[in-house]
Amino acid sequence: MNPHNEILSYTELCSLVGGSIQKGINIRYRGKETILLMSQRKNAPCQDRYDPSRNILEYVGHDVRKTLQTPRPRELDQPLISEKGTPSDNAKLINFLTRSGVLSSPERVHIFVKLQPNIWADKGIFELISYRETVASNRRIFVFELKPVPYDTHTVLSDDFEHTRLIPSEIKVIVWKRDKGKCVVCGSDKNLHYDHDLPFSKGGTSFLVENIRILCAKCNLKKGAKIE
Repeated sequence: MNPHNEILSYTELCSLVGGSIQKGINIRYRGKETILLMSQRKNAPCQDRYDPSRNILEYVGHDVRKTLQTPRPRELDQPLISEKGTPSDNAKLINFLTRSGVLSSPERVHIFVKLQPNIWADKGIFELISYRETVASNRRIFVFELKPVPYDTHTVLSDDFEHTRLIPSEIKVIVWKRDKGKCVVCGSDKNLHYDHDLPFSKGGTSFLVENIRILCAKCNLKKGAKIE
């Protein structure tokens, strides 16, 4: 069972990360890992864009904060300097990349996706590998590229394996609505996970809604015991 397909309430998310997390970009949150929050709401300021051909997740940087002085943040360039005159979170992510030559390994980032109010999915651990500055709707934005890290750190997994197990967020949203946020076997709404009907280890895909379903931890374990 992939621990990074877990479904969480906001309370459970806060308990997991050790605080009442609010921002989208959280650099070394509480002195630990860097955390990115994503939303699948329509017109959300940040949405993941998974490129299956490269097995890369794209994360759009953050806008200036909405204030009386900046009522329409999406019309302005994304900032490198915050309103306090310090490096913005965009700049801090870029700094991890520009310092890559002196770092022992890429910055690891934990990503959570908001499926609907109070419901989140643990997308897993990713490595920050690059960024680009581009123009969209006549303004500057930053696009960060992240590569999924195998969840089983004791097993060497191929890129193809990782490509297959990563369930796109848009698939998770559709499955959550279809399965009504409950285990499809017993109807439980506790300890839920996204599950591959045909396991990816046996050729199942993450890119078909029909092959993804919601199971509780108990039913997931029962299923695993039956797979030869």
